[in-house]
Amino acid sequence: MRSPFEIIRNRGLLIEVGKVCLVLVDPLTGQVQDRRDGVNLITDNGDLFYAHMGVDDAAHPDDLFVSGVGGAFDGEVETWAGVTAAPSKAGTRATLTAASGTSLGIKGMTSTWPKVNDLDARNLGAGPDVISYLAEFLTSESNGTITDVVITNPSPGAAEKLLVWSDGFSPLVKSVANTLAVFLNHTSTGV
Repeated sequence: MRSPFEIIRNRGLLIEVGKVCLVLVDPLTGQVQDRRDGVNLITDNGDLFYAHMGVDDAAHPDDLFVSGVGGAFDGEVETWAGVTAAPSKAGTRATLTAASGTSLGIKGMTSTWPKVNDLDARNLGAGPDVISYLAEFLTSESNGTITDVVITNPSPGAAEKLLVWSDGFSPLVKSVANTLAVFLNHTSTGV
């Protein structure tokens, strides 16, 4: 199976704004307890990431969501509470903190993600021309009132770059009584 990034390179796709889906699940029954859907904005650094991936750039900077220069994707999903600013193209983790934000938790991508045409029924933003990212938080992780979600680099610094910044959903309260699946979707359109 080809990676989403091979598809970008081979089809010359333009990545646009997508949909974020936050899904709370009862860990005992697997039933969805609550969900929020919103929009996400690909940041300026996200634009650079997709530009490098689109040409299979061996010199892809390692601070742009890859492990080492030209390495594999290693972005992580981070949940935030209390952010008072709207997503911006120039946003960084410092922007979130300056806007009264508090990081609730950070998690690497679930195995086999990102992918194209995700068939997980919980992901209402998936499709044949959509790149989907997924991170799944355990009951002990990311507890609080989630207002924003981002994709950032592993072990992020205070002013770390963001690939995507999502809000536009009503705050979601996560507790030890549930797990959380966060899907971030980026729609691809022909150029």
